[in-house]
Amino acid sequence: IIVAKPLLHIHTSLDIRESILDRNLTNVIARSSVRSHSLRNSRKFIFEILIPNAMSIANHQALIDIRVNSALT
Repeated sequence: IIVAKPLLHIHTSLDIRESILDRNLTNVIARSSVRSHSLRNSRKFIFEILIPNAMSIANHQALIDIRVNSALT
């Protein structure tokens, strides 16, 4: 597990492939492949992300501000 830099924000298109509610039922943990041009090498990474208002995401795609908590390899 590679931990990303704190407060790293990526503004990109998010494609949610799988999502589950956490134990507090307040956030949705989404594992998704994210491609962002803001990353220097512009490769595809898989992030584990917390999305507070997940119900506002329509059609499982959204252009949102993502706080990256960790990157999975």
